[in-house]
Amino acid sequence: MEIFRALERLSLSGALGAESYARKRGEAMKLLRAVSLVRNRSEITRHASANFGIPVRALDAIHIGCAEWLTSQTSEPLVFWTHDARQAQAAQSRGLEIQGV
Repeated sequence: MEIFRALERLSLSGALGAESYARKRGEAMKLLRAVSLVRNRSEITRHASANFGIPVRALDAIHIGCAEWLTSQTSEPLVFWTHDARQAQAAQSRGLEIQGV
């Protein structure tokens, strides 16, 4: 959802032309078909609801809670990618490895 909202904001502001908007929406759809989506579950909600010690937006808490839950489900290292400095700070407060900021 966030990808499509960001693309729409760029399009409506004039920062992204109609052709680029259509191409990028198609690229986003292709990307989403290639990733596994995680259903929300009580364990994710529990992680997201726990104290962060800093102000955290609800959707950021859900993303971070999901990352924490995924970390507990695998022995593979998880890297939390974000372009948002506030989200990165919140993820770092939980000990996640951050990239993208």
